[in-house]
Amino acid sequence: MGTLRRLLAAYLGFRIAEFGVWIGLATAAYAAGGVREATGVMVLQLLPAAAFAPVVGSLVGRHGAGPVLRTGLVVQAVGMAWVAAWFVLDGDGPGRVVACAGAVVAATAVTTTRPCLACLLPRLVTDDDALARTNGVVGGLDGVGMLLGPVLAALLLSAGGVGAVFATMAVVALTGALITAGTPAGVAAGCRVALPRDVLGELRSVLAVPSVGVLTAVLALIALLIGALDLAYVVTAVDLLGMSGSTAAWLNAAFGAGMVMGGAALGAVTRRRLGRWILVGLMSWAVALLVLAVRTDLWAAAALLAGAGVGAACAEVASRTLLQRVASLALLGQAFSVVEGSQMAALGIGAITVGVAVDRFGPRAALVAPAVLLVALSALVGRAVLRSETRATRPVALGATA
Repeated sequence: MGTLRRLLAAYLGFRIAEFGVWIGLATAAYAAGGVREATGVMVLQLLPAAAFAPVVGSLVGRHGAGPVLRTGLVVQAVGMAWVAAWFVLDGDGPGRVVACAGAVVAATAVTTTRPCLACLLPRLVTDDDALARTNGVVGGLDGVGMLLGPVLAALLLSAGGVGAVFATMAVVALTGALITAGTPAGVAAGCRVALPRDVLGELRSVLAVPSVGVLTAVLALIALLIGALDLAYVVTAVDLLGMSGSTAAWLNAAFGAGMVMGGAALGAVTRRRLGRWILVGLMSWAVALLVLAVRTDLWAAAALLAGAGVGAACAEVASRTLLQRVASLALLGQAFSVVEGSQMAALGIGAITVGVAVDRFGPRAALVAPAVLLVALSALVGRAVLRSETRATRPVALGATA
């Protein structure tokens, strides 16, 4: 179990750093140029990441999940340190594109972490129930990262500005890389399978399996909503609540606290009725956002975002667990690299959706638009999600190797 604990610890650090720099840069961009600049910065980071993510499956197939995971964490740390140095040395200068370049490097490297972890987990547990419980822990860690990352960012923004946020998160990411350096070679190479080198061929092979395609779409939908909320936190804090940009980090943290509870709750349910949990999570998320759109006090916003986080965690953990059970071992790395790419693209689409909605309909549209998307798309994929659970077997070679 030592290997599994090290991987989970590194993943927690990764999520803290990811959420911390995301809210830090969004806040800085919003302060500099409003909704349009914040949206532009988000999209600028996400487009290269979305293009690179489908290649991760081939890298895992060639080099093993462990080495790709470690390299990705190191590159993330380098990109974050790059941005930190710019803000410290030239934070008021005109060369913002230099800082964005570092952010793009970090965001692109982010796409390696989740697929590698998803590839390694089935090798480190003994059965389907253990896999579901471990994914519940991962979902809880997502929530902890979404809680601690923004909280740490809020404190660092107040104390030292955006440069302090990126410098601290670079250290966190590098620590994760050092932790995973002790991963045994056998585990690191556990996913060395023959994968297509052609990215389009990889995409076709994933989507050719109906259940895999549906669950990929659900995970992309979840990412779209999280991307929408990244900007919605700032709009809600500044325009609806009349508070400072650091309040956006605290609202993000409330959502993260809900994800901690949701991941823990679903981990207790294990592998049963995962399809239903996906739909319940999505709909409860939508209801919380719609109610929040008509409330304007801070404590109600925090409570409702926590409820939305519970729903988001239930939907995401159940979707990832189900995908690990319907995808074959040879398809697993491909499937999760395609998921990562679609999620990166969806994050950008979510940010654009909120930016356009706010420009045209006002700040409350930052909450209404994501809720409407949730309801509409859940209705479209609901039946297919329930059918996918009937095809869930135990196709991967599970075994306790740590």
